[in-house]
Amino acid sequence: IRFSDSLINGFYKVSTTLKFEKVLYADYFIVACTTSEEILRRYFRRNDVEYRWLLDNAIQLDNESFVVSSVKINDIALGTEIRFVDDCLEVVCTHPKLADLVGKPVNFSINTNTLYSKASHQLSVFITELTRGVQIAFHYPDELSKVQCVPVFSGQDKNPSVTFGDNSIEINSQTDEWIFPISGVVFAY
Repeated sequence: IRFSDSLINGFYKVSTTLKFEKVLYADYFIVACTTSEEILRRYFRRNDVEYRWLLDNAIQLDNESFVVSSVKINDIALGTEIRFVDDCLEVVCTHPKLADLVGKPVNFSINTNTLYSKASHQLSVFITELTRGVQIAFHYPDELSKVQCVPVFSGQDKNPSVTFGDNSIEINSQTDEWIFPISGVVFAY
């Protein structure tokens, strides 16, 4: 996760990269973005949604405020279709080769660009599925000189390592340790 200055007053530009391995359950998946916590909760119950983002409700939800800049499975660049469903921007990710990969472990890579309110003073990252090994990196601009990191992990590794660098924080669990759902980290600034 990388915060940087944006052209919109009061907001950071946010670039995210999410990489993970898991069994592909269908020949498509969805990336969802909404301004409503209630609507976002519905997307946590769906197994065809791989990434979710809650956008500040002061921002117009459109395909410029939340952009999936690239999405791949096993280095196959997927096509995307944007649709709006019940106040949620859904990015449907597909490729003809995915049908041959259903039921097999694959490597996902999802990159997004969006905005995040400077007034929020915290960014929360949630792990929503049973996960083996976690690495979370947060890069931030100079103006956020005092960022605190609060990992909230449940599972074998309740105390992941936290490394502070120049304008960055990295959280790592052991690669073979299981992390339970609803774990995560809060970056407070």
